[in-house]
Amino acid sequence: MKRRQYKRTNFIKKFFGVTVFLVLTYFIVGELFLPKDVPENEYQCQVFTADWMWIKPDGTKVPVEIPGKCDVKRNEVATIETTLPETVEDNTYLCFRSSKQDMQIFVDDILREEYLKDTTMFGNTSAVVYLFLKLNQEDAGKNITVNAKTDSSYTGIFY
Repeated sequence: MKRRQYKRTNFIKKFFGVTVFLVLTYFIVGELFLPKDVPENEYQCQVFTADWMWIKPDGTKVPVEIPGKCDVKRNEVATIETTLPETVEDNTYLCFRSSKQDMQIFVDDILREEYLKDTTMFGNTSAVVYLFLKLNQEDAGKNITVNAKTDSSYTGIFY
């Protein structure tokens, strides 16, 4: 009886030891080989003040305050746009916070940055993702458009 209990205890110890080893190995291998999901550079964020317009699904444009919320339904694309200033320094970054939303950023109708839940390897859309749009002098005076879509209660929220 004692020998049987010893074998069971020994098996449980080995099982948990192997499990802990595999979990730690998973994390280490993930850190080394999976793509990074944070920017490598340091950024300094400032408030970008502009006259943002919400483009409703029917095409009408309504002024909207950013940060703010557009009144859209779940799984409906919320689109906002503005024009960049006439002077933009090289290596300026425009930062958007995605709250459980797929997000695309266009400069003059050219897709420059995006975050889609399809790009996450595990799980659904991340709770918070910061998208950094790199701007240069050539972007001065161009139109910027941001699309956001989600099936959560965060629909239409822009930061």
